[in-house]
Amino acid sequence: MKKRTQTEASFRLLFYRFSALLLWLFLKFFTHYRVHCQSNTPVRKPLIIAANHPSFLDPPIVGVALTIFFRTYPVYFMTKASLMKKPFLGLLLRALGCFPAGVSLKKPMEILFEGEMLGVFPQGTRRKKFALDQGKAGAAALALWAKTQILPVAIFDSNPGSIKKLIFRQRRIRILVGHPFSLQERLGRKESYSHDD
Repeated sequence: MKKRTQTEASFRLLFYRFSALLLWLFLKFFTHYRVHCQSNTPVRKPLIIAANHPSFLDPPIVGVALTIFFRTYPVYFMTKASLMKKPFLGLLLRALGCFPAGVSLKKPMEILFEGEMLGVFPQGTRRKKFALDQGKAGAAALALWAKTQILPVAIFDSNPGSIKKLIFRQRRIRILVGHPFSLQERLGRKESYSHDD
């Protein structure tokens, strides 16, 4: 039984890499897809990927960036349940490690405690523009409970728009990967500064 489980896990990782490669080729051909990194620090698991959310394509787009450019995978994204039910898109999202978002935090905590990467959108829903006051506390709570670092990611122009825009490569998708940080350490430093005052 254990051997079968290991075989299934290996197959899922292989399928994840294959799906990420296909999507990367699609993005390269139909869009101006670029990934920029602000830090030379290696991406290490477990980790919470926190990104803005302008488009329903954000989970696979970020998954591709980490797989192709950082050789780090898979990223398990919490995704809107209705998207997971769509025939082709649902299959693609599952292949790239997405799971339906729910009320319980059991699944996200399991992913982090197993030493994997969890992708979250602190905004909670898709928004074309991002403001710092739109973020919800879920990602921060998970990071504190699991004692996990957070990797901030900014996504630009990921909305696919019309078929015409894709054919003529009018989409300029940009992924900006920031510096991983520990929320516990930052809160600790802030508390230390307040005591010094």
